Amino acid sequence: MNQPTRQHNSNTTSVKLQCRHCQHASASVVLMPPGATHYAAARCGNCDLFLQWLPKPENATIPKRRGTIQKLLESAALTGWERDFLNSIQQQKKLSPKQQAVLANLEAKLGGVR
Repeated sequence: MNQPTRQHNSNTTSVKLQCRHCQHASASVVLMPPGATHYAAARCGNCDLFLQWLPKPENATIPKRRGTIQKLLESAALTGWERDFLNSIQQQKKLSPKQQAVLANLEAKLGGVR
């Protein structure tokens, strides 16, 4: 059976990972075997306490993309079709290449809301 793989990672995510038990600020990342429910676990580098589950790298950009879509939706310069498009992709985990291109064009049109 595949065992989790432990890796030391000094910059796991943009979230501060401080242990609630020993206050240590460094985390090690334990990658789960392929096919597991979770991608990886962050564990305290000092006492090995579980800190949090970490998203797959391809899913880490979803919250940022959703924030961008929210900012675009606040614009009065959107057409009805553009607004409907943004609403339709807002909760999707993955975008097709065409959807990504349309989103990039909307960001460029409205001055790069990032």
